[in-house]
Amino acid sequence: MNNNNSYAYAEVLDVLDNMEEIYIKKIPNSFIEYLKENASLNYQKHISTSIPLEKQKLNNNTLTLLAIINLKYWVDSEEHKQKLLAQYRENDKKILEKLEQPFVYDSIFSESKEKNIQEEKIKESNTEDSKKLSTNLPAEKRSIFRKFIDFIMSKIFEN
Repeated sequence: MNNNNSYAYAEVLDVLDNMEEIYIKKIPNSFIEYLKENASLNYQKHISTSIPLEKQKLNNNTLTLLAIINLKYWVDSEEHKQKLLAQYRENDKKILEKLEQPFVYDSIFSESKEKNIQEEKIKESNTEDSKKLSTNLPAEKRSIFRKFIDFIMSKIFEN
């Protein structure tokens, strides 16, 4: 059993324990028994009726289960169900759009980028200094791929 799911089952039961009996009666006993059988034994109750549910840090799987229970057992009108389904689709679409956005590596590695820029400036100044000292011979420019091939060849034909 997935630990995350068993925690969510226990958390859903904790939420249900704090709800009015009218809502609990709408949920089939077999479903509640399934939750009880598969709930985490290590779960410590933390749901408080004095704090709004949306402000209590609930597990994402718990929120999903509560949304399903709400849609399947608590919402009476078909119109309301359709509105909820449309909202769920919209939420999913927003999440997918966020996931499809490319990483902005600049913000993630900004310190590293600044350090690399400073190192390159130092290398450039060292290169300029060494060019002044060199004998004006053209430098051989090899691609990384060419360097790799040369390295492999030197290992193969090493005496």
